[in-house]
Amino acid sequence: MGPLKYEKNKFIKQASMIEIGNVPETTNKFGSYKVIVDRQVVVEYYRGVINVNDLIQLKKNILKDPDYNKFWNTIVDFRDCKITIKPNDVTKMIEYMKADYQGEETRHIVLLANKPHEVAISTLYTVLLQESGLNFKSFIASEVDSIINRFCDGIFTEDEIVEIIYQLKTNSINRLLPDTKN
Repeated sequence: MGPLKYEKNKFIKQASMIEIGNVPETTNKFGSYKVIVDRQVVVEYYRGVINVNDLIQLKKNILKDPDYNKFWNTIVDFRDCKITIKPNDVTKMIEYMKADYQGEETRHIVLLANKPHEVAISTLYTVLLQESGLNFKSFIASEVDSIINRFCDGIFTEDEIVEIIYQLKTNSINRLLPDTKN
């Protein structure tokens, strides 16, 4: 996947509607995903305080989805969560990925993160992925339009990505973590 054939959409109102900002410690923990078969992409969304065990459990549950292909590209939205992962936890996540995701095909991952800690953890994950021998290529972006410009070459419009993320935030379809207090 490369840059999208991008044209500016009239979607600014809906895009700003779903921006949440900082996540308080008491926010409910929540994770959901959508497998988009015809585009061979998985979109994941996380809210609340998320730890490495939550991420691994979410990945295990996604693997059980009959429509899922582990070599399809992934968009992960961390903008509404607080990741409580230490650097050595990132290594634990990489080891999990190595056990379940070996293969020849290149898998692209976009990590949407807009807070300093989440960007730092995403950056560390990206560096360790490169050193792991996994055939993954990851990108970090803070806004949806960056995904369109760098990742979704003709696959999605900005409107479509924002709508998918909005649906994941507001629907209980494919909920992977209980919507409960930490």
